[in-house]
Amino acid sequence: MSNHSDLINKFFSAIISEPWDFNTDVGENSIKGKIMDIVEDDILLCKVSSFTHQDVIISNLAVVNRYVGSVNFLDSLLKKENTTANFMFSLDGHEFIEATVVEELKSNKGIGFLVGYLKID
Repeated sequence: MSNHSDLINKFFSAIISEPWDFNTDVGENSIKGKIMDIVEDDILLCKVSSFTHQDVIISNLAVVNRYVGSVNFLDSLLKKENTTANFMFSLDGHEFIEATVVEELKSNKGIGFLVGYLKID
């Protein structure tokens, strides 16, 4: 059985495909980040290379499986495979925290997202 907590404090690289003109401090269509926590065994709370969305600096993401049920998201990451994901962020730039992230994502209010894939470095 996989120990998903082994992903905490791991660094990752991500390629963003939507939007196509996405940029961060590390380059075009790229994000570098660190997994800080795992919530409900399927939401990664991450610190990432900063980017700007509508004049707000974003440096925290909640990363979730792009195709729920098609692949075991966390096991795929542990195997260091390219893993498709939605990269969710707060439109006001606040950091997602364990106590509230599930409700925030369910409400879908004030949430932006990117699409792409990530891989553990």
